[in-house]
Amino acid sequence: MWLRETAIHWMDGSPGDDRPRFRRLANLATSCFDSCFEGLETEYVGKVNTALWSRPRNQAYTVVPEQNDRDDTIVTVGRALDPTELLDRGDDEVLAALLDIHLDALRQLAQQRGWSSEPFSRAADCVRRGGWEAQASIPEKVNRFSKDLVAWAGGLIDASGGRIYLAVRDQSSGVELQRVEQDVPADWHGLRAALHKVAWIDARTVELQPRQRAGVDLGPRLQINLFA
Repeated sequence: MWLRETAIHWMDGSPGDDRPRFRRLANLATSCFDSCFEGLETEYVGKVNTALWSRPRNQAYTVVPEQNDRDDTIVTVGRALDPTELLDRGDDEVLAALLDIHLDALRQLAQQRGWSSEPFSRAADCVRRGGWEAQASIPEKVNRFSKDLVAWAGGLIDASGGRIYLAVRDQSSGVELQRVEQDVPADWHGLRAALHKVAWIDARTVELQPRQRAGVDLGPRLQINLFA
């Protein structure tokens, strides 16, 4: 199994009235981290949660489950943290602190499980170099009915949220003919699920098709009908 997804959660009532801000910043921090993370082959673990608690804990870090278990593909690394100390700063400082906390938790888990911590360190360095923005795109699709038309799609997560777009251009002139955009949750894996496939339905209609689970779309369908 490959570990590719991480998250940060606050596990008790903290941080009170600042909880929406914490969620927004935690989602942005882990979306940027996961967009840089190349993955790590593990025995069973596919996702790691960094769980923050406001009350003191017996150990600096607690890991659940303690050992690899085929029935527990999600591992939680818990630690205590003062929410006021964390959030009484500007957004950029909070994001930097969350990245450091998350990296420390992942390194702690790597040490316990005998994994290499280098993929985690590289991902964190990538985030620091690139800033608080995660971008994704999928390959262009030429209209099989009309070869001079090409469509493409992409998306972005940043401090203002998440967005995806679908666009069409004339291949001979390079002119963009039409574009549609839609807000999506600021979640890297949700963004990747939304950016699944661009498909030309007919000579003038193109659609961005999300992944599906049990027949349910995992993101919005965007459509452009040229000359409509």
